[in-house]
Amino acid sequence: MNHLSSNFLDRYRRNKGTYQLKAVVKEMGEKNKNKLVYYINDKKLFFGSLFILMPEIDDLNLYEQLNIRNITALKICAKITEDEKLKEKVESLSSENRENMFYAIKWMVNTGHYDDGLNNKFDEVLDAAVSQMIKTYEDKTILPAVAEMIFKRNRKNQFTHDLIWAFFESRDPYVLEIIARYLRSSNKKDVELASNLLSCNLSDEGLHMMRPKSYSAYLSWLKENSPFIYFSGESFQQTSHPSPWRVNLSKKYLCQGPKVQNKKNTQPITAEAQSEQLQSFNQLNDTERILLSEYSYKMYKKNIHLWEKWIKSPVNRQMEIAKKGLGGIMK
Repeated sequence: MNHLSSNFLDRYRRNKGTYQLKAVVKEMGEKNKNKLVYYINDKKLFFGSLFILMPEIDDLNLYEQLNIRNITALKICAKITEDEKLKEKVESLSSENRENMFYAIKWMVNTGHYDDGLNNKFDEVLDAAVSQMIKTYEDKTILPAVAEMIFKRNRKNQFTHDLIWAFFESRDPYVLEIIARYLRSSNKKDVELASNLLSCNLSDEGLHMMRPKSYSAYLSWLKENSPFIYFSGESFQQTSHPSPWRVNLSKKYLCQGPKVQNKKNTQPITAEAQSEQLQSFNQLNDTERILLSEYSYKMYKKNIHLWEKWIKSPVNRQMEIAKKGLGGIMK
């Protein structure tokens, strides 16, 4: 265990190991069962310790003395691991509701991720808990812990696809910022994985790949493109190099989107003219569309009046000006 807990059972496991923990729990169960139950029901207990002590809990028949959090967690374990004996023993204990489930699953992830890799069944339970927390309860607070699990497994060459998919299923661009932090890692595997996960197709039409050169460079790119980033839904089940997040270059070119600061209430061009501009824009190659969308957005932020004049000009004329950079003069 590479974490600290003030719970007696967690501390004992950290200092003495799992084998000694099981021995002391057995002894405590025979001499002072109430004290043992107190430690197991302690709000500071980590899920890893509860999971490890499941056989001892069964031997001492402590089920009816466990609190709602622990019973709910054991029910989840029984369901995921298809443990029919455990399911039969805990099924009738405590009532299940959304609040109880949320609290138990969040506790399982927040404290269990420290013990990720304990064994295959434990990891299976954690993966399912992560998926449910993100997809059912839409909880974003666990995302840093999930990222830690992903990179920890990758260092050991363990399976990460399901965790990565659940991570991206949060549909929150904040995950890109979390991953980017690992670009600063001293571990080569961390940097490689972060770089791979952050590489993305910049548009639906093209296959241009953007690989981050550094943490600061990527944050700069993310800040510029965040108003136009959207979740594509692509996963490892579909391709070996998925692009779950993409940049809508068309919206960036037109400076449109709910997150774009609206500098004026007027529309510079009609919907019909906008459609014609987009047709010409989409006929450009990847490099040209990236250049033009970047130039358009920079001009929009710097000089809205100049941008309104520029966006009405033919796309080939826009490209000439964009290639000259922001110093280009409109005539």
